[in-house]
Amino acid sequence: MSAGMISNKRGCKRIISNNIDYPVIKLLQIYKSRIDLQKAFPEVMDGNIKRLLEWVLKSGLTIDSSKKDLIEYKDYYSTLFNQNPDSLKFKIPRGLLTDEQTIWDNSKEQYIPGGFKIYWEALDKIARYQYECASGDPNVDFVDFSINLLKKACFPRNLKCCIIGCDEIGKPEIKFYKSCLFDEIVVMDIARGLLSKQQALAEYEGFSNIKYVCADFNSFELKENYFDLIFACGTVHHIEKLEHFFLQVQRSLKSSGFFTMREYVGPNRIQLIDAQLDLTNSLLKILPAKYKILPDGRIKEEQTRPNLEEIIKIDPSESIRSEEIMDIMKNYLEIVLFCPTGGTLLHPLLNGIAGNFERDKEGERLLGALIELERILINSKLLPSDYVFVVAKSKKAKLRSHNQFVKREEIGNVQIASGREEKKKKRIWNYVGKERNAKGVDPEKLKDEIYKAIKKDYRMKISKKNLKHLRNMVEKVIDKHK
Repeated sequence: MSAGMISNKRGCKRIISNNIDYPVIKLLQIYKSRIDLQKAFPEVMDGNIKRLLEWVLKSGLTIDSSKKDLIEYKDYYSTLFNQNPDSLKFKIPRGLLTDEQTIWDNSKEQYIPGGFKIYWEALDKIARYQYECASGDPNVDFVDFSINLLKKACFPRNLKCCIIGCDEIGKPEIKFYKSCLFDEIVVMDIARGLLSKQQALAEYEGFSNIKYVCADFNSFELKENYFDLIFACGTVHHIEKLEHFFLQVQRSLKSSGFFTMREYVGPNRIQLIDAQLDLTNSLLKILPAKYKILPDGRIKEEQTRPNLEEIIKIDPSESIRSEEIMDIMKNYLEIVLFCPTGGTLLHPLLNGIAGNFERDKEGERLLGALIELERILINSKLLPSDYVFVVAKSKKAKLRSHNQFVKREEIGNVQIASGREEKKKKRIWNYVGKERNAKGVDPEKLKDEIYKAIKKDYRMKISKKNLKHLRNMVEKVIDKHK
């Protein structure tokens, strides 16, 4: 790590390589999650993985569902076992097999436990919807958009990038590396185990110039005027000391640099508003049972407001000050681009049952209809947008014109505006009953638009009674917030 990049002060600590290959770490993670394997192979705790490797290779990798993530490394395991069968002993990374972990050290299991997608954003169709909201193109994700932004700004190569939060599913650092724009990429997170795993993957794949740093964003410090891009996706809503965080972003961004953020800015602690619950539960009443099956086999009949004490117990940082993110951010950064990306309806509705909608074409069509319903309600300002994508610059920069970086135009439902213009706009993420501007919205026309969208995209045989119930539900929400 460059001594000038991150101050050697509180809150930051470089992850040291453990000289253990990524496929072995993947195997050990499965071992950690399986009590039966821990009982069968207790010697693994001491670093001896010989018998565990035998279990992997025995009867093939497709027999046990836990082995699915290991299939691509089959040749590696075979070679490792055959070359050195009598001394398969490793120095296990600190905390990998013990309880000295955070819930995010194996973040993939939080979203896709046992291979079943329980989280809305894990669905491919939802991901494309999110990308389209942000970039105008369902095939251009948040990382690609950030890369294109730098290219349009005519930036030279040899840039420096800081990634706030480690993502083992999206792996944004790999995409940034492959863009060949950066000579230094730093990934920061508080989850030491996750960082160790991703660092092992980067080393295994041969990616250089990617550094993994353990940091507490409530107290970390960044080198001043250092980064050309600071990228954050799904981490800022876990930060309590937002003022300190955005101050560090402001001072560390170069005057020509960008901060790009995709974030949850909805109710603190995910305390869903009444309009969300009304819509979600009305839709649950008419969804076919096969799309409401929870991982334990039960049918999801109702979505309730998450228990506050339970949320804090599981993760004390969860959405701790999410409602304040945008207001505090504006004190330190100038917003160049603001994009509502939805989630207000789909997040609670698909919670626990998302994977069911990828089982067949019928489910995919139904998911398309639900996406269209959310899009209409948010674009018409009948619902706030719980998730947003934002591009900003440091307020210390002398902004002559934002248009030198981003063209002033509409990209899908994306509105581009200068920081001054953006302040004048109604904040659509506020509760609609409080601030909604109804000018230009024809409730009757909107009802028909939603109704037609559902009928067009959801070509299942659905009873007239259910269609009527759906229309009445939409009318109720619209009339409630006139």
